[in-house]
Amino acid sequence: MADLFTQFVAAERHVLWVIDTQPREQVHYVSPAFESLWGLSAQALYADSRLWLDRVHPDDRDRVTTAFACWVASPLTTCFDVEYRLVRPDGSQRWVHSLGHPPLASATHHVGRCTGITEDITARKLSDLALVDSQRRLAAVVANMTEGLIIASPEGVLREWNPAALAQHELDRVVADGMTPAKVSALFDVCNLAGERLPLRRWPIPRLVAGEVLKQEDFLVRRTDIDWQRVMSCSGSRVDDAQGRPEFVLLQCSDVTERRRTEQEVVRLNSELEKRVAERTAELQEAVKEIEAFSYSVSHDLRAPLRALDGFSQVLLEEHGRLLPDEGRRYLGIIRSTAQKMGHLIDDLLAFSRLGRQALTRRRVNSLQLVGSAFDSLAAQREGRQIEWRLGELPDCNGDLALLRQVWINLLGNAIKYTSQSPKAIIEVGSQRTADGATEFFVRDNGAGFDMQYVHKLFGVFERLHRSDEFEGTGVGLAIVQRIVQRHGGVVRAEGEVGRGATFFFTLGEDDKGLE
Repeated sequence: MADLFTQFVAAERHVLWVIDTQPREQVHYVSPAFESLWGLSAQALYADSRLWLDRVHPDDRDRVTTAFACWVASPLTTCFDVEYRLVRPDGSQRWVHSLGHPPLASATHHVGRCTGITEDITARKLSDLALVDSQRRLAAVVANMTEGLIIASPEGVLREWNPAALAQHELDRVVADGMTPAKVSALFDVCNLAGERLPLRRWPIPRLVAGEVLKQEDFLVRRTDIDWQRVMSCSGSRVDDAQGRPEFVLLQCSDVTERRRTEQEVVRLNSELEKRVAERTAELQEAVKEIEAFSYSVSHDLRAPLRALDGFSQVLLEEHGRLLPDEGRRYLGIIRSTAQKMGHLIDDLLAFSRLGRQALTRRRVNSLQLVGSAFDSLAAQREGRQIEWRLGELPDCNGDLALLRQVWINLLGNAIKYTSQSPKAIIEVGSQRTADGATEFFVRDNGAGFDMQYVHKLFGVFERLHRSDEFEGTGVGLAIVQRIVQRHGGVVRAEGEVGRGATFFFTLGEDDKGLE
C-alpha cells in the first residue's frame, strides 16, 4: 500500500502537503512536485518550515503570510484559500493556488495535523489576466469611440450604450439601459430620409434581431418628447453563439446630420451653378455669334477700301507713274505695301479668331510627311537662300492634321525669316522626350534670337521683339501656334539668345504621350 501511495504522489503534478500545528507549526510532508515548483528541496523545508514563504513574491507575501497564520491559529473556523506568485531561483514567476483542508483529529481528539494542496495555475492565470486586459482595452475603445454603439438582447431590449450613443440621442444611462422595444417606439420616431415614419419592424434594431445586416444605411430619427431630429447612419448585425442561437445584436450609429445638410447644400449650389452656367453659355454663344458677324462685317468693310487703295495705287503707278517724280512713286509704293500688310493682318486676325471655334479632329499624323509638306509650302520664302537643314527623329503624333500643318508652317517660316541676316543659316527640326514621357517637338535656328527677359511676350497677339523694317510680319503667327497647341492640350515654350538663334518647343497633350 505504501508503494502504491508513493507512486501516486510521485505522479501527481500538484503539491500535496501536511503540516502539524501543535505544539508548533511544522511541515510534516510535501510531495515531490514541491521541489520542481518551488525550486527548494523537501529536506530544507523540513528543517525550516517557513522557508516556502521566502519564495512568495514580495508583493504577495504579507497577504499570504497573514492568511496562513490565521488558518494555522484557527483551522476549524478559518480557511486558507489563496492565489499568489512564486519567484523561482532562476527569476521566473509562477502563479499558484493553495487550498488548506480541514484539520485531522489526533488520537486524543485534539486538532493536530492539517493537509492541503497547491496547484500551478500560471497558464490559467495569465489567460485570465490577458482576458481582463483585453476587456479593459476594449471597454476603453468603446468608451472613446466617436460613433455610437448600442448592444441589444435577442428580444430587442437595449442593454448597453456607449457614451457617444448616449450623447447622440441626448439620453442619460438610467433612461437608456434596459429600454424595451415598446419604450423605444414611444420615445422615438424612425423615418426614411423623405420624413415618412417607418413601421417598427423596419427600424434598425428589429431588423438586426431578424438577422438582417445593415451597412451605412441612413435614417431620420426624431424624439417625441423634445425638439430633436438627427440623421443617423446605421451599421450592425446579430451575433450568434456556437450553436447558432442569437446572443446579442450590435448597432453602430454615426450622426451624419451635418454631412447630409452639406450634401443637400452642395446639390442646391450645383443646381444653381448649372443654371447660371447654362444662362452664361447661352449669352456667350449669342455674343460669339455677334462677334463673328461683326468680325466678318468689319473685315469686309476694311478689305474693300484696302483693295481700292492697293488697286488704284497700282493703276496710278502703271499708267501715270512716268509722270510722277521718284518721290511720288516711292509714296505710292509705301501706300501699296501698307495696304497689303493691313490685308495680311486682317487675314491673320480672322484665322486666329476662328481657331477657338474650329472643330478639332484628332488622328494619327505622320510628322515627317507633315514637316515635308510645310517645308514645300515655304518655297517662295526660302527662294535664293542657302539654308542648311538638319532633320532629326520625328515620331508620329496624334492631332488635327490641318492645324498641326499650320503650326509647322508658322514655326519653319519664323526660322527662315529670322535667319535671313545670318551668313550661314542653319535650321534644325527634331523631337525629344520630356521627364513625364511626352514627345516634345522643336524647331531650332541660328538667327537673330531674342532676349529671354522678353520671352513672355513672344506668343501675344501683335507682340514683336524686332522692328518691322528688320523682319516683316504681323505679330500673330506665334499666337496662332500657341492657340493650336493649347487646343491639343499641349504646351509651347521658347529659348533664345540675342544673335545666337532661338528654339521653339511644343507638346500635344496626354493623347500623344507614348504614341510610337
